[in-house]
Amino acid sequence: MKLTVKAKKSYDVYIEDKILSLKDYLDVSKRYFIVIDNNLPKAKLELFKEELENSSFYFLEAIEENKNLITVEVILEELLNQNFTKSDYLIGLGGGIIGDIAAFVASIYKRGMNYIYFPTSTTAMVDVAIGGKNGVNLLKNKNIIGTITPPAKVIVDLSFLESLPEKHYHNGLVEAIKMGMLFDKELFAIFEKKDFKNIKEIVVKSLKIKKQVVEQDEEDQDYRNLLNFGHTLAHAIEASSDYRISHGEAVAGGLLVDTINQDLKLKLETIFKALKIKYNYKLNLDKIKPYLYSDKKMKDEKIKIILLEDLEKYTIKYYSVDQYLELLKGA
Repeated sequence: MKLTVKAKKSYDVYIEDKILSLKDYLDVSKRYFIVIDNNLPKAKLELFKEELENSSFYFLEAIEENKNLITVEVILEELLNQNFTKSDYLIGLGGGIIGDIAAFVASIYKRGMNYIYFPTSTTAMVDVAIGGKNGVNLLKNKNIIGTITPPAKVIVDLSFLESLPEKHYHNGLVEAIKMGMLFDKELFAIFEKKDFKNIKEIVVKSLKIKKQVVEQDEEDQDYRNLLNFGHTLAHAIEASSDYRISHGEAVAGGLLVDTINQDLKLKLETIFKALKIKYNYKLNLDKIKPYLYSDKKMKDEKIKIILLEDLEKYTIKYYSVDQYLELLKGA
């Protein structure tokens, strides 16, 4: 199926069970520089090697420690040394980390080159695929440097998930759970029923929500901020743990803290337990504090927190860092 995101530069998102030929989606005569998660099974890369003959492959370990300006500079130098132009294409083939790095590079190389994304993880498929956000970390602060630049195209091949370890598969579903809590009771009900393998419906519902949000507020000035639900705390948890706590685990903790409906909290805990997602780690508030101060949405010394009162019912509060830390003490 195909979704069209009507943004400042509209683009198509294809969602397929398994892609048998890239020729149905790409002009194979073009030149491509492909940034690839080096953990992807080699068998999944054969199609790219066979059909995109005029291509360069750059393999990268997809860890947060590599999501920095050093990695960006290395890739930029590769593009320049191989004489890639603005009219050539950069492809990101991987999960959220690869997507962030590759999209950022494409957005700044020669002031912008064509970018195509093939998300390969649940997180990337349900969230990163739409929206154009990209970024890298600075001094461990998550996604501090980045742009909002629409891709030329996104191609979701669900068969990539077949080789994804269960832990990563489940962690990525947390972003879809967030979408359901904010905007779609039916999506949340899939998780209440523990229908975790119903991935196509989960991906399609999540991306339809993300599309609707991005079309209303692509530049993340107001309405799109709602997608930050649970993430202000989550990013601080990730960074303060030196990224030993995964993104999915951190977001799970953030969603629980920012959900103020106790019955809904219990439902969330039940879902996270079924998914074997760790969420009840002890918060070190002293370590978290500096990362809250560097939150991207800090304004007038206040952080914007989305609190969920019930499914599809939220309120927005503004707290100083110290006020929010006081709330966390009781969480």
